[in-house]
Amino acid sequence: MLSEVTRELQTEEITSLKDLEEIREEWFELLTRCPTATPFQSPEWLLPWCHCLGPQETLVVLFRHEERLVGLVPLVLRTEQYERTLFL
Repeated sequence: MLSEVTRELQTEEITSLKDLEEIREEWFELLTRCPTATPFQSPEWLLPWCHCLGPQETLVVLFRHEERLVGLVPLVLRTEQYERTLFL
């Protein structure tokens, strides 16, 4: 059974680097609320990585509660030999 908070989460998909850049401030604010976050989870590290070494396809799932960003999952989608694989 889903908890009340889980039922109230809204999800959003981002599939372009441009759209990911647009949530940079909100993403950074989320990072400051997480005491175990590392620099490798920051927009300052991940956005340049995406631009330079980026995945074939961008897929980021956002989680919001009452319109506030509460989670973000950057994923890499690779296609090799007709097989698509999703990585964290």
